[in-house]
Amino acid sequence: MKSESINIQSENTGENEITLTITVDAGEMADRLESALRDYQKKAQIDGFRPGKVPLRIVRQRFGSTIRGRVIEDTIDESYQDALDKENLKPIAPGNIKEIKFDSDSPLVYKAVVSITPDFELAKLDKLSVERELVSIRDEDIDQTLQELREEAGVLNPLDGEAVDGSIIECDLQELDPNGVPLIGKTWKDIRIEIGKSPFGQDFDTQLLGIKADENRDVMMRQQSQDAQGRKEEEIRYRMTAKALKNKELPELNDEFAKSIDEQVDSLDGLKENVRKYWEGRTARESQDRFHHRLVDAVVKAHSFILPKSMIDDYLDRMVANAKKRTSKNEFDEESFRQQHRASAIWNLKWILIRRKLAEQESLNSNDQDVEDAIQKAVESGADEEQIRMTYNVPERRQELLSDITERKVLEWLTKQAKVVERKVDTDNFYGRKSIVLPE
Repeated sequence: MKSESINIQSENTGENEITLTITVDAGEMADRLESALRDYQKKAQIDGFRPGKVPLRIVRQRFGSTIRGRVIEDTIDESYQDALDKENLKPIAPGNIKEIKFDSDSPLVYKAVVSITPDFELAKLDKLSVERELVSIRDEDIDQTLQELREEAGVLNPLDGEAVDGSIIECDLQELDPNGVPLIGKTWKDIRIEIGKSPFGQDFDTQLLGIKADENRDVMMRQQSQDAQGRKEEEIRYRMTAKALKNKELPELNDEFAKSIDEQVDSLDGLKENVRKYWEGRTARESQDRFHHRLVDAVVKAHSFILPKSMIDDYLDRMVANAKKRTSKNEFDEESFRQQHRASAIWNLKWILIRRKLAEQESLNSNDQDVEDAIQKAVESGADEEQIRMTYNVPERRQELLSDITERKVLEWLTKQAKVVERKVDTDNFYGRKSIVLPE
């Protein structure tokens, strides 16, 4: 659009918000309307006229309103982008177009409310204190893992007589109403329950002791439910039909068992060593992830800038759209979802902006050489080079990799700035099973 045809007035109207009043002069609008009418005239088909020969007067009478609307829409799109370029604005969400005014022989006037990236200063980050857990793997952790492997490898054998602690019941469960009437659609077939290890609790398991194959028995199960007053616990009555009883025969814990579990070892000691390495690697990765989350949280909390409402709403809109793809419409409460995820949306958006500014200020942005290094590292680890190059030649996937590398660089830089407080813990403490901290 010709620069002399557009007038722009800019006004700060809120936190990180600018309102543009955009005027496209009457002559420009008249030319655009006339051009659009003549273009439509060339392809208009009306009974009694040859194609392209419909008089302009009739085109204006029949289609003028529709054509006028399209011209206004196209002109707003073009002039809005021109205004952003001239004002050097980079909006973080689509502009809010409002107060559109246009009459024949008059200019087009409208307002565009533009949300822009918050302008903020990076906080001082060399005083941050962040905890990192050093997880100790104990012999009992290894023993527990070996026992779980034995359980998985156990063989089920038929059990005669009554169920005892450790027995496995293959059964059906039918939910009953308070009067003992079966509820339609509340039947669970062919489930397996191990007494003493069921997810329903000790009280439930105790009710199963002594049951025999082909026996029906009513049992009570405590369950959590939600109503308008909040969460509550209630007892639900079920009728169990025991189809069969089994006991589990566990393999001996010896070298043969070790070789059956891991073909790369030839002894039980070798299996124990691999189990220890597995837990050391897993807890190290999880500890690093937790440390990075605490580090980012500390960085975000060190910045108090305010995000534009439109930026938050746009982020939540995308979260809602993704959630709706995975959830039935009847089950999805959009308002509740937005309220529940608003705080995390703000946290994520702040981290994105802080990370971007840090990367620019400290020259940490990733580049093509970083991508090449990542590809070579993957190939050295056994990845197919042709396949991985095809993957990262896709623009979206390449951009994801560049973003991941930049974030890693920023986290490494932040780690060097922060005071890292290391704390020794055992696996019970690390996974929340107990509150035990190992002594220094």
